[in-house]
Amino acid sequence: MPLIESQGRFVTPVIIEQQPLMMLVDSGAGSTALSQRTAAALHLDEDQTRSVRVNGVGGEMGTQHPVVLHSIHFGSMRLENFDVLTSNIVRPEQENDASSAVGLLGADLLSRFDVEFDFPNHRLTLYRVSSCSGRFVPWNGPYDAFIAGRTAKKAFIIPVVLNGSTVRALVDTGSNISSVSREGAAAAGVDEQTLASEPGGSFFGSRGAAVIAHKHSFQIMIVGASTFRNARIFVQDSSFPGTDMLLGMDFLRWRKLWLSYSTNQVFIQYIPRVRPNPAPEPLPGGPGSTGQTG
Repeated sequence: MPLIESQGRFVTPVIIEQQPLMMLVDSGAGSTALSQRTAAALHLDEDQTRSVRVNGVGGEMGTQHPVVLHSIHFGSMRLENFDVLTSNIVRPEQENDASSAVGLLGADLLSRFDVEFDFPNHRLTLYRVSSCSGRFVPWNGPYDAFIAGRTAKKAFIIPVVLNGSTVRALVDTGSNISSVSREGAAAAGVDEQTLASEPGGSFFGSRGAAVIAHKHSFQIMIVGASTFRNARIFVQDSSFPGTDMLLGMDFLRWRKLWLSYSTNQVFIQYIPRVRPNPAPEPLPGGPGSTGQTG
């Protein structure tokens, strides 16, 4: 399936209620969701038998009844009577942008496969995997392999080292930047006084919530066999239940990523190549990093 870049993240086409739509592929989200505007336009009915608590970057966002999709086509898969959440996924200034996502695909769909993201080549591949173990991915060259932790919503957690301290990082294709909680930053030796003196700002989570953060330059960041010096990462005021960090698209965009829902493993491979649309400044794993080994 194609991966199309939009506002620093990647979307893919699906068919919902016989309508072609663009959806964000969000490995950090437990549940598939649609924007409230799209759900209303498709005349979707609520599932009054269920009530779901909604969480996202920026904190808890309340409880709601999901809506029911009569049909959704995702790759070769077709599901009927599938419950999804609704949320303010699309900011008002993006609602008329045809390339913007009108929803997100979460682990409730993605976990039916092993999922390979080839971000440099803009390709998403779904695999049916059985009886596999070890380093079974069909890649040439070196890559990192992690035995991953999992959240209650099936998202993957891998270790990342910040200034010598190991933090739990959520692999989050739904976030266009990487960020760490204040607690995670404190474990890496960043105190409140230091943060207060650094540039502040806000960004939006995948569900549209505004998040306040400060940008801090960590002396060393290690992901697998790759070491980055002076890695600039946002430190959020929000906390991440069960995790310390979101490993986002500023790191992943130059890589292949295999999420093995069947074996609880994560595989990451750096792809050196000419980048036609470089980021405006060096980011972790992007131009200007040092010590890249794989």
